[in-house]
Amino acid sequence: MNILTEIVDLLSDGQNSLSSALLKLKVLSSRLNNSELSKWIDKEINGYADGDKLPEYRKHSCVIKCNYMNGNWKMTNQNVPLSVFPKSIRDIVKEIKFFQDIASLESVSNEKSIRYSVPPSIGQYIDNYYIGQGNHYFSTYSVWAETSITSVKELLAGVRFYALNLVLKLEETLGYEIEMNELINKKDIANKTINNIMNQTIITNTGDGNLINTGNKNKIENTVTITKSNIEHLKETLRNNGIQDEDIEELECILVEEPTVSSNNQFGTKVNDWIKKMVGKAVDGTWQIGIGAAGTLLADSLMKYYGL
Repeated sequence: MNILTEIVDLLSDGQNSLSSALLKLKVLSSRLNNSELSKWIDKEINGYADGDKLPEYRKHSCVIKCNYMNGNWKMTNQNVPLSVFPKSIRDIVKEIKFFQDIASLESVSNEKSIRYSVPPSIGQYIDNYYIGQGNHYFSTYSVWAETSITSVKELLAGVRFYALNLVLKLEETLGYEIEMNELINKKDIANKTINNIMNQTIITNTGDGNLINTGNKNKIENTVTITKSNIEHLKETLRNNGIQDEDIEELECILVEEPTVSSNNQFGTKVNDWIKKMVGKAVDGTWQIGIGAAGTLLADSLMKYYGL
């Protein structure tokens, strides 16, 4: 049996492990020296990094849920309406992005639903909204994003479909009985076929931001307790020091996407870019503050927000 037939057999039977089929496809891409296909397979097998742009099949709608206290009332597993959140982040809040490796996703595909942790600021948005509505004793004590397991099944089916479609096209172009040696000899034709298929689909691996990160550092879990950062105090501090509302709103969205610092207490890429932009405004006079004072103010304020 040639390698194309082996891969087709693995991919066309939903009972077979998708991870195993992708590993077999990785052998083919390696022999053909096709770096783009290898990169995609590596991402699917090992999981995507936080800075990667995800294929559309790795994105799915979700709902935000919470447990809360309101005086003597205790409510659990409550849906949070999108209207609670600022318009600028509603499109982000309602979507989950799956960063996990295929094997991890296969392992949970028989669950009924799955929950994911969310940034601390999400709980604060909820509290601020309901307190503003007159519920002065309102306080969330657990917040999470939840989606149907159908989203994972659709993701796995999407990967299986794209891989199968690619191999079937190779068979159609090069013949159903072609052996590995002949495939390698015709790798220019094979790679042109592969690249055409990839360019017509949503396979891509360049940068993007995300709010609800379901990647390796944010494992699937059942209940997450939220510790809140004081976003309102940070916004007030920045506003009192002459930073425009549009810049503050931009930072607010960034902090939703980068809710924590790195393991060595470094700010995220987007936070650093925002700081550089603001220091630039101090340099050209758009922001009326000394350059040294600008850097100190921004660094100190963000360090306090992150609890450093």
